[in-house]
Amino acid sequence: VYYTLQSLSGTGDWPSFPSIPTEEVKNKLLDASERPSLFYWAHFMDPHYPFTPKKITDRNCHLDFSPSELSRLNKQFIDDGECDDIGKLTAVYNNIIRYLDRQLLDLFETLQARNRYDDSMIVICGDHGEAFGEEGVYGHGWRSKPIDALVDIPLLIKFPKSAYSGRYSHRVQQIDILPTVAQVLYVEPEY
Repeated sequence: VYYTLQSLSGTGDWPSFPSIPTEEVKNKLLDASERPSLFYWAHFMDPHYPFTPKKITDRNCHLDFSPSELSRLNKQFIDDGECDDIGKLTAVYNNIIRYLDRQLLDLFETLQARNRYDDSMIVICGDHGEAFGEEGVYGHGWRSKPIDALVDIPLLIKFPKSAYSGRYSHRVQQIDILPTVAQVLYVEPEY
């Protein structure tokens, strides 16, 4: 699916994950938005293991530990399935999420300034959650039990002209995304 979406996107050949930071992905999307394509796709890898923020993005976040300690915590987290200071690793993860949020805000504001936002349909979906010790689970390994931290993932859809705006609390699944997009685009999805 990754390579199919990538080939449809018109955004060029991007190296496979995890090599591209969010800011570069955002800039590639903005460059691509200058072309009249119908579909752009991106995969943001910053909030994935290993949790190593390249930039301090939250002025109130004090990450007062060394890169070697962060490396040790990441190794414990993924190799041992536990972590002796999960609070530090969670702080880094939350900082990375805030960084991604700011990059997405910048993307949307730039699309608005270029008059590309209102007519666009934008889908943002997490590929999985991350467990930081909930129910004894660390990470998101496929052998983990399907706890809420792993399966309750973000799904945001911005419809053209902001139709259907609002917040919905009912559960949906990723399998619902394709038929939703197809309905908005008036196409019959092929399964």
